[in-house]
Amino acid sequence: MQKLSAIGVSTALAFLATGTAAYAEQERSALFKLNKDDVLEDSGVITVFSKSSTRIEAFETVRHRDGGWTTTSVITDLDRPYRVEGRWSYDSEGRSTEAHGLGAYDGTPARVAITVVRPTATVQVDVGDETRVVTASCGRTCFVDLSPSVMAMFSITRQFEANSTEAQSFQWIGQALHVDRTLLEGGSSDVNLHSIHQLDKLEVLQFVFRETLPGDEDAGAMQASFNLYVDSDHRPLAFVIRGGTRGVRAGYDFILEMFPPFFDD
Repeated sequence: MQKLSAIGVSTALAFLATGTAAYAEQERSALFKLNKDDVLEDSGVITVFSKSSTRIEAFETVRHRDGGWTTTSVITDLDRPYRVEGRWSYDSEGRSTEAHGLGAYDGTPARVAITVVRPTATVQVDVGDETRVVTASCGRTCFVDLSPSVMAMFSITRQFEANSTEAQSFQWIGQALHVDRTLLEGGSSDVNLHSIHQLDKLEVLQFVFRETLPGDEDAGAMQASFNLYVDSDHRPLAFVIRGGTRGVRAGYDFILEMFPPFFDD
C-alpha cells in the first residue's frame, strides 16, 4: 500500500479538522440553519471539473441532537454562469426526509421543496407565479437529489451496510435547480465498497457506483459508472465519473492519483 508523505497527511488532516470553514462561510447558503444543540460537523469546498465547465460547491453539514443531520450547499458554475443553493435533511438512520432548493429556469427564480413521508414523496416547484405539485414513490432506500449538486450521492455511503459483500441498490428521485427537470421514477444506484485505504491517520473508503437514469423514448435508460471517496466518518473527499468528470475536495487533490478509479464494466 502506498504511503502519503507526512507533510501531505498532516495537511489533509488539518483540512478535515477545520472543515475549510473559511471557504464555506464565504458561500453560506440562505437555507443554512443552526438551531440550539446543533453542531457544525463538517464544511468544505468541492471543485467539479467536466468537459464543458468547472463548478464550485461550498457545503456545510450540521448534526442535530436526535442524530439526524442537514447539509446545505452553494453551487457556482464558472463557465455557464449560474448559482443555486440546496438543503438536504436526513433522520438518525440516514434516510432522506426533505430537501429544499433555490434555483432559476431560463432566468426565472425557482424554489423547490421535496417532502418524504414514506412510501411517497411530494415535489413542489414554484417558478415565478406558477406552482406545481407531483408525487413519487419513495421507500426506505430512496434518496432525494437536487442536481447539479454532488452532496446527495455522498449521503448514500452512510446507508451502505459495511459487512455486505453484495452490491446494494438505492432509489433516486429529485428536481434539478439549474434546468426545469424532475426525476420521479427510474433512477437507481447499485453500490459496492471496493476498498479501504489507510494513510497514517486518514482512512479512505472507495465506493463503486453504477447509476441508472431514465432516458427519453428514443434513447432509453442511461447508465453512468463512478467512484466515490469518503473518510471513515463519511465526509466527502472526491469522486470520478467514467468519461472524465471528477470532483475533489480542497486539500485532497492527491486522492485520485493515489487511488485510481476502478470500473467493473
